[in-house]
Amino acid sequence: MGFSWEFIKNPIQIGSPFPSSQSLAKLIVDSAKLQSNATIVELGPGTGSVTKEILKQTSSDSLFFTIEINEMLYKKFKQNFPDTIIHHGTANEIKKYLKMHDRTQVNYIISAIPWATLSIDLQQELFSEIYDVLAPGGKFITIAL
Repeated sequence: MGFSWEFIKNPIQIGSPFPSSQSLAKLIVDSAKLQSNATIVELGPGTGSVTKEILKQTSSDSLFFTIEINEMLYKKFKQNFPDTIIHHGTANEIKKYLKMHDRTQVNYIISAIPWATLSIDLQQELFSEIYDVLAPGGKFITIAL
């Protein structure tokens, strides 16, 4: 089963029956204007369409990792991107994952979290976590379908 099946099983967690297109992924990552020697985190990489663009534009001296909550998408991502760091967990654990990589701040957070499906309390918790780890001048870019 694939992405659409995961949406049917858990629309609150997935948020869209279809993954982001490559043209949309490119637009998102282009808008970030990724710099070298940066810490980049992708929240909710799903099938990896945005990941592909991040990898194309990330310098070798940057740290890039992803956090995926859905177990099936996490496993599929690991198969499709064996050299990319992915953590199976939730976005509100971002500080824990940064600590694992000896970091405390992020220069870029690119998110595909389906915000509209989350409770207000959870949204506030996640935004607070993101604000806490975003470096001065850092960018938070989100897409919600």
